[in-house]
Amino acid sequence: MDQALATLEPGSVLVVWKLDRLGCSMLDVKMVLDLDRRGVGFCSLTESFDTKTALGRGVLALLAAVAEDERDRLRERTRAGMRAARRAGKHVGKPSVLAPEKLDLAQRLLAEGKGRAVVAGMIGVHPATLRRALNGVDDLAGEPARAKRSASVRAGKTV
Repeated sequence: MDQALATLEPGSVLVVWKLDRLGCSMLDVKMVLDLDRRGVGFCSLTESFDTKTALGRGVLALLAAVAEDERDRLRERTRAGMRAARRAGKHVGKPSVLAPEKLDLAQRLLAEGKGRAVVAGMIGVHPATLRRALNGVDDLAGEPARAKRSASVRAGKTV
């Protein structure tokens, strides 16, 4: 498809057998709009859809609006599902590469005086990953766990 799109010039017409062969996502509608801006027509044989006509351009505008609405609804459903999963105590997102055993080993090695970058290399993670784990970044909230400590503890004072 990319090859066909690259060869189209102003005045050309991209012809598909059926509109659903192209797809029905916002990305595909944007692609057809981009073709229209480039002066390239789009025609679907089965649906008698042609962007060279006023009716075809109107249908394209309607499809663009419907596709955008569908994308917004999908985004909202995804976010609602993620919020519900977080409330249920589920982890949302990529699993941590730093297992608790690796973190314990890293803390022992750091206590022995080894540097963070060296320890990170020894346990097979990026130094930033080790730093976030040591600082206690809460993956679900995106906030450091240390922000939940009292002000005197955050300031380094012993209580």
